[in-house]
Amino acid sequence: MSIASATPDRNYSIDLVKFIAMCLVVCLHTTYDYIVPGEINIEYILYNSAVIAVPLFFMVSGYLLIGREDATYRYATRKILGIIRFVFLVVVLWWLVRCIASRSWDVDILLYTLKGVFIQEGPFGVFWYFGAMCILYSVYPLINRLTKIPKYFLTILILIGIMQNLAFSWSLVDIGERGIVQVLRIWNWLFYFMLGGVLKKLTMNKMFLAILIILTGVLNFFVIRLLSPHIGSAHCEYFYGCPVVIVYASLVFILFKEIRISANRLTRMLSSLFLPVYTLHCIIMAILVRFGVDELGGLIFYLAVLSSTIMISWLIMKIPYVNKVFRI
Repeated sequence: MSIASATPDRNYSIDLVKFIAMCLVVCLHTTYDYIVPGEINIEYILYNSAVIAVPLFFMVSGYLLIGREDATYRYATRKILGIIRFVFLVVVLWWLVRCIASRSWDVDILLYTLKGVFIQEGPFGVFWYFGAMCILYSVYPLINRLTKIPKYFLTILILIGIMQNLAFSWSLVDIGERGIVQVLRIWNWLFYFMLGGVLKKLTMNKMFLAILIILTGVLNFFVIRLLSPHIGSAHCEYFYGCPVVIVYASLVFILFKEIRISANRLTRMLSSLFLPVYTLHCIIMAILVRFGVDELGGLIFYLAVLSSTIMISWLIMKIPYVNKVFRI
């Protein structure tokens, strides 16, 4: 049986995985500054536990996209243009609000922000993820075609995994991935994207999975602590090629995709909040910092940013027409 023909009916549990990834990525961005070298605090534990946030994003995309019958270049082009439209609209809307608030129409700020969205610079540096998705969409029809011959698909996945591990190992002895902007570390994103398609049909006992997740989560904690001095950074972005992180992310993905939930109102709401929360959380962070919320500690800051962003995103998605902006 080909991987493509094994595509299951819509699994709404994947929206749960998206929601978890959304919460974890907010955790990454709110707890790192509270890490104290040589100390283990709650923020350190939260940050390192959230290392799987970005891998889960790409695995969800692979789960949903790999095996589709309409995976044509026209479809891929439409998705790329949709991403570009979304990024442009969000940045322009943000700039307009900023200009109205400051009564200053500085076009240079708009141009600087647009220039930096895909290379992790400026207020929307988190949009590098959309740049990576554009690259993935450009090769998606070809990758999807390989699913007709599983041995070729799996061979390429293994080769990309080897490349990914070599890049990670390079970071242990030299500048490695630190010298490459995150959007261009395509070996990581393509690997997790394809892995999401492979894990689509894999099932395991949930209790066994939970035990393995705890064990790999603890192992992940010690591996990052051990290897961070060699990489020269404790940032999670340099550990996506680590075998322990790959296993950790895969186990979490398998577990939560197997927790079957129905297509109820809560499910639809969680799914709709993914994009606005990802888009707005850095802006909410900056606002809360102005009010001194960050001085209350990393855990409180994380919870404050997450809850505020979810609430604001929910309200925004209720506004007619505005919610159409958050569609790709």
